[in-house]
Parts: sequence; structure tokens; C-alpha cells
Amino acid sequence: MSLKFKQPIVIITITLFSLLSIQAQKGFDLSSVDYTNMTNNQLQQLFQEASSKGYNYNDILKAAEAQGLTAEEIDRLDKRFNSLNTRASKNSNIPDQESRLRNTNYSDTSLQESQLGNLNNEGVEYPKMKSDLFGFDVFKGNSLLTFQSNLNIPTPAGYILGSGDKLFIDIYGQSEAYYQIEISPEGTIILENFGPIHLSGLTVENATKRIENRLSKVYLGINGDKKNTFVNVSVGKSRTIKVNIVGEVDVPGSYTLSAFNTVYNALYVAGGITENATLRDVKVYRNNKLISKVDIYKYLTAGDASGDIPLENNDLILVKPYTNRVTLKGAVKIEGRFELLKNESLQDLLNYASGFNEQAYTKTIKVKRVSDGEHIVADINKDQFEIFTPKSGDVFQVDKVLDRYKNRVIVNGAVYRPGVYAITKGLGVKGLLAKTEGLKQDALTTTANIIRTNEDLSTSSITFNLRDVLSGKDQDILLQKEDVLTITSKNEIKEDDYVEIAGAVNQPGVYTYSKGMKLKDLILKARGFDKTATETKVEISRKLKDSNADNSKLSQVIVVDISKEFDDLENENNMILSPFDHIIVRTNPNFNEKEFVYVDGQVNYPGLYAIESKSDRVSDLLKRSGGVNEFAYPNGATLIRKTEYYKKETEFDKQQTTLLALKENLTTKTDSLSEFDSGLLKRINSDLDKLSLLTQEEKNVLNKATNFAISVKKDSLQPYLLPKEELFNTTELIAIDLSEIIKNSGSTSDLLVQSGDTLFVPKKLETVRLRGELLNPTTVRYQNNKTTKYYINNAGGFKSRADKSKTYVIYPNGLARATKKFLFFNIYPKVVSGSEIIVPQKLEKKSSFEAATLTTIVTGLATLVLALTQIN
Repeated sequence: MSLKFKQPIVIITITLFSLLSIQAQKGFDLSSVDYTNMTNNQLQQLFQEASSKGYNYNDILKAAEAQGLTAEEIDRLDKRFNSLNTRASKNSNIPDQESRLRNTNYSDTSLQESQLGNLNNEGVEYPKMKSDLFGFDVFKGNSLLTFQSNLNIPTPAGYILGSGDKLFIDIYGQSEAYYQIEISPEGTIILENFGPIHLSGLTVENATKRIENRLSKVYLGINGDKKNTFVNVSVGKSRTIKVNIVGEVDVPGSYTLSAFNTVYNALYVAGGITENATLRDVKVYRNNKLISKVDIYKYLTAGDASGDIPLENNDLILVKPYTNRVTLKGAVKIEGRFELLKNESLQDLLNYASGFNEQAYTKTIKVKRVSDGEHIVADINKDQFEIFTPKSGDVFQVDKVLDRYKNRVIVNGAVYRPGVYAITKGLGVKGLLAKTEGLKQDALTTTANIIRTNEDLSTSSITFNLRDVLSGKDQDILLQKEDVLTITSKNEIKEDDYVEIAGAVNQPGVYTYSKGMKLKDLILKARGFDKTATETKVEISRKLKDSNADNSKLSQVIVVDISKEFDDLENENNMILSPFDHIIVRTNPNFNEKEFVYVDGQVNYPGLYAIESKSDRVSDLLKRSGGVNEFAYPNGATLIRKTEYYKKETEFDKQQTTLLALKENLTTKTDSLSEFDSGLLKRINSDLDKLSLLTQEEKNVLNKATNFAISVKKDSLQPYLLPKEELFNTTELIAIDLSEIIKNSGSTSDLLVQSGDTLFVPKKLETVRLRGELLNPTTVRYQNNKTTKYYINNAGGFKSRADKSKTYVIYPNGLARATKKFLFFNIYPKVVSGSEIIVPQKLEKKSSFEAATLTTIVTGLATLVLALTQIN
């Protein structure tokens, strides 16, 4: 050993001797120990003995520093002690410290997650139920309320220790140490150098005192006046206990649980109670003795969990069937079935239901009871609630208050505050209108109406001159309970005035008419003329006012010359408009919007093309797209053209369109609505609702009639009913002979193109498709010069019900050819590549009876639809 290495050891030895000599009064003296020659094991034993005398690791380092050791030497000493695991925190002779969080490796997780999960693997099913039984689902795990035990809580002070509990013993303060140890089956723990300590049966608090008492013989700072060393005992992993749960629970049996569990945790693990279980008398037995009766209603209604006691090993929980259960319905806060104890009253039942709700009639409760084999009904008055004792099976009904008012009158219409008001003695029409803050400006004062409810609930109508009553000319009308006063608005009895502008303006539509509105005002509302407008004239269509005018004349048409700058709309041309005027701004005939067509398929440059002139034809379009390519099949080319299915607009539709346009114009205003506009918008919405209901009703009636007729004789009517696809097609296929067009452009085959057309040139097809009444409908390869009959034979031939003479061929370009008849022979159409051969089915001949039935149904349907139309 070199001199350089010996020097620190000598210093360390001197430090220890100095430290230990200072503490000689404590009986700890290592002056005779040859520290320089100590092995690692001897050094570790020396440190353990020093710790047992009250020294900690920091004391040794401080003493070494006081003896003059350099920082480097102290660091070297620190590393050597660390390498020997001699820190006080590792002085318990056990493995490294574990996490102090308690794991859940017990069977007391939720029934659904552990016990139930295991049982489900064996084929047992536990459905989550929803019941009207009060408290039934509290242990079911069906909601956010759960009684799954929480193991990671502070150790309860009253927790009783037993065999299997793992303890954490922390010594801190002047001295530091840590122990992690499990209570043995004999109920003891053994701490090194301290011997066995019996803890089983003690609470954590008492166990801590016993451990402190034993440790104080070594750690002198634990007791005494100047206490500087402290002991904390906590439970790590708790022991497991076996609990038996029997009776009316979903899964009775024996459960292995954590000792932290209580009665409620155990009921939760067992899946909760059954429909027949009691919640008022759950019993807990320990060592064959009844130790607790648990009333769960106390917890549910008052938050009293005093019955939720901790469980111990071999405890038995017994859940018996209920003995007294009643039903409470009606105007209470909690409806359902409740369990009552023998001495509880109807008032207790109401308390469990949290009392009456706001609509309850509280003076009387009805009860229905079974007595002597039949039902009886009784009324229980309010003063009997606390003395009436319910009987099992009773059904209590709490009625609602009557839907009527003692002192109500109603005012509707053109007043500022319509609604419900209280009637007072002597209240008349004038007084009621004063409560509403008066009439609106549009109120019709020449007449008003009161609907009065008579004693027999019939009604009477009272119409009077409101102006005369308000002025005092007529006597005021005294109001009675449930009177309904209606003040009519002038706007409600006349059609809302509007004007309409259409044509070449930026925002055509329907606009509210105002008295004195001029033509220029309306054009400006419509955001002026658009780019297509003509600068010559505007037409105004006006309703005829003279009822004696010529019946052949429908309207008055006024033509006004204008310019886009409105220069000539300042004087006589700027006409004052009348209600319902329809203004039409003509489009410049020389203005044309751009129109486009589309070329797709086997052409050299497919895509979108603009129509250059109205005389453009298919051949022009084909040339501009570069012509067909080598894969094209001209015989299959098709022109696809947009079409429209015309539906005549009904009067309902017209009214709805007008009202919607008015509404849109009002709601798009940037500023707030005026009082007039607000009232107008309210009336428009009301009218739209009415029209919507009428229109839907009309549709429903017609649909019911049609569906009924079809269901009666669907097969007979089918030939007369157009398929939906034929009614509502938005495009049509136009068959063209593109080969002929390519040869002779401008010929009769060369059609003019229209905006939105699509020219489609397909790829050359090499198949023939067969469909219909064939033994094997299929698609086969096309062979040149083969007949239709050849392809039919390749599909297995005709079925017995095939109509051979009606066989037809559809060609790729959309054209079709039917079979012709020559004497007794069928001459089938020619087949080309890409054709489709269709063989229809023979139609059954209708008997005279079926034909007559069909005629009756069709006639009846037509009559029904006509009648419905007239009604609507």
C-alpha cells in the first residue's frame, strides 16, 4: 500500500476515534479498532453499530470535515460508503425501496372489471339494469357513483393490523432509517437488532406507539424532553381477507378483498342487489355474531355512512328479501318503489322522495290497497300524512294542481304587452289596456272582441266598438275570469303590400311596398341594373282597379324609357309605384353569356370547349378536340343533353315563394328593423307556417291515396305507373351516327350543339351483353358476322316464358332495333360490337274480371285525387 493511499485512511481512523471518544459517555468506544486494516464487511458492521447508537451518516461526514479532511478526501469516503450500501436508508437489510402506492391486485375492483369479467368468461351474463326501485342501481356501477375501493388513501387511524399487512417504518430527524416489513402469520415483525414486535390486533396508532417504545432503547432522541427523532408507521400493501356475501345480490359467494374494504365496497363487488333485496336491513355477522345492521337509506337520503363499517376476515354479509315495499307516483321529485320500516309513515315516504314537486296538489294523496282479495281506494288528507302507516303493496298517487286559473284574463293583438294579466275587482277593458301600456298605432279601434267562458264551459262572443268605450261614449265592459280580449291589427285584415322586380337587375326579388315609393327607389333597392340590361325600356305590370273593366284584360302594362345612369328617372319617368306592381327590366338582345360544352372519351384533346356561334355542330366540336384517336368507337358515340322535368307551380307554391322573398329582403337589412318591419316579419313567418302545414297536409293526403291504390292492386297498376327515373331524369341520351358525321359534316346527322352538352366517344368495345329471359344471361366476346340467334344460343337459349318475337338490340350509341316478323319467321336485328341483346318476358293475358277490377281501381283513384284537389 502506497504512502499516498495510507494517509487518508489514517485521517479517517483518527476522525472516527475522535468522534467516538467524544461520545464515550454513551458507551460507544472504537479506539481499539484497527480501522486501517478493516475489510468492507467490517466497515459496514462498524457503521451499523454507530447507527444503532444514534449516529447517522451526516454525523460521520461532519466529524471528518472537522478533523481537517479535504473535500476530495471526504468525497472519496462518501463514495466508499455508497459502494458498501451503508447509508442509513438502506440499513434495514431488505431489498430496495418499493413504490408506496398500494396496488389493486385484489378481487375488489369493480364487478364489471374483475369478478364479473371472470364470471363472464364462464358464460354468466350480468346486464346493467335501470329500475324504478329507489337505491337499486347505487351498487351497480351504472353511473359515475362507484364503490370500488380506493386503496391509495392515508392509512385510517382505526385500521386494525393483521397478518399479511406490509408496513413502512420511517425514522427521521436526528437519526434516519427506513424499514419495509410484513407482519408474519404469528402477528409479529422482526427488526434487526431489535427483536420481534407483536402488532397483530393493534390499530396503526397503537402499533406506532409500541414500535416507538422498542426503538427508543437505541434511538434515544425518540423520547425525552428534547425529542429529535421521530417514527412514522404506514401500511403499504394491506392484507387480504375473505368475505362471504349471501342473499339477494347479483353474484353471491366468497370474495377475497383488501382489508381496506367496507360493507358498501363488498356489495359493489357482488354486482349490487337484486329487485327483491332489502336496503333497510343489511346484516353483517362476525364470528357467528350479528355486529351491524346497515340501513342504506340513511346514506342515500342524509349522507350518513355510519353503517359502512370496515370488514374483517371471514365476515358474512346477509342481504334478505324486502318486507314492506310501496309505490309512489305522480307529482313528487322522485317517483318509484320505496322500502319502509315497520314504524315509518307516509310522511317518511314523502321525505325519501324529496317531497312534492312544484305542480303537486298537496292537500290530498290517493292510495290504492289490496284488501280481502280486492282493491280499495282511499284519500289521505294532509293532516294524516304523519300518522298513516303504509302497507306493503300500497300504491300512492300525488295528483297535479288543476290546469286552470282563479284570476286570469288574456289580451291578444295590437297592444304593446299582450299576454296574461290578473283580474281584480272592477277591472274593465280600459283598465286592462292600461296594464298593456296601450294600443299600437295599427290597432283597429272600430271593433274589438271578448271571448267569455260560461259556467258550463261554453263560450260567448262579445263584440264592441273599442273607440267608443275608450272615449267614454259607451260604458266600460267589466271583465270576468278567463276572458280573452282581442284587439285586431289593421295589417292583419289586409294583404301585405309588396312590389316585385325581375329581369336584368343585380338583386331581383320581392320588396316591401311603402306609400310614395318610386320606380328609381325600387331599382336602387335591387342594387341597380346588371351588365345585361337594355337601355331602352322598363315594363311595369299593374293590377286593374276598375272592376267594370273588360274581363279579357288581365293587367295594365306601362312602358318607361330609362338609361343606366338614371338621367331620365328624375321627372315624369320616375313613376310612383302602386302595391303589387311587377317591374320587368329587359335584357339586351345582343348580349350573350358564354356557353360551354364538354368533350369526353376517346378524342385527342378532351375537355371543356366554348361554343363559338349558334351554328356550331358536333363536327365542329370534334375538329376542335383533335378528332377521334385510334382506340375510339365512333358507332357508340353519344350526345348527352340536359333536360328539365316540368312541374306546374301551385297557388301554394306561388304564395310561399313570394313570402320567402319578402322575408329574405327584410332579414338581409344591415340596420335594425323598424317597428313596421318587425310586425311585417312576424306576420310573414306566421303565414309561412300555415302554408307549410297546408302544403304538407296536401302531400300527405295524396301520398296516402296513391299508396293505398298501389297496395290494393300493385301488379295490375304497374304498367300504368311511370318509374321515378323517367319522371325526374335531368339528362337525356341522344343517339348520333358519328361515323356519318365524320364523313359528311353539316349533314342532317350533324346536330347543333347546345350549352351544357357532352359529347362522349367510347373506347372500342369487344363484347356483347345478353339480358332477360335467357337460361344463362351473360356477357360474351363479340365475333364478326355472327347473328343474334348465335349469341342467344351461347347464353343457353330462351326460357319457356321468353317472348322471342319481342327480342330487341340496343346499340352502343343508344339506338335500338326490334325483331321483325316475316310470315312465321322472326328476323332478329343485326349485332355489332358493344351491343346489348334484351329478351323480354311474355305478358300474362288478363281475364275479364281482372280488367274490370283494374278499371274500377284506376277510376276510383282518379276520382279520389280530383276530390282532394277540390277540397284543398
